[in-house]
Amino acid sequence: MSPEYPGFTETEIARARKHVRRLRGFYLHLSIYVLVVGAMAVVNLATTPHVLWFLWSAFGWGIGIVAHGASVLASSPGAAGNWEDRKVRELLERQTRAG
Repeated sequence: MSPEYPGFTETEIARARKHVRRLRGFYLHLSIYVLVVGAMAVVNLATTPHVLWFLWSAFGWGIGIVAHGASVLASSPGAAGNWEDRKVRELLERQTRAG
């Protein structure tokens, strides 16, 4: 048990911290995507508005963003593989509170 997070094991805390780091990485990736694609759209529309070339980059990179997000969600502590453990813990906590 950790004094910082009572009721959770060191393994659970480490797993949660790893997920938070991965989630932060995804948010950073998404933010950079929005900024860069936005800047490319501005340049494209200002220089050659009749040819929307920035959409190709937005689409290609967007596939990577979706894959990154899916990998982060699939590895979350509440993902399908840990669903049973989470539900067991949830029921035990409810029983403890109910008395």
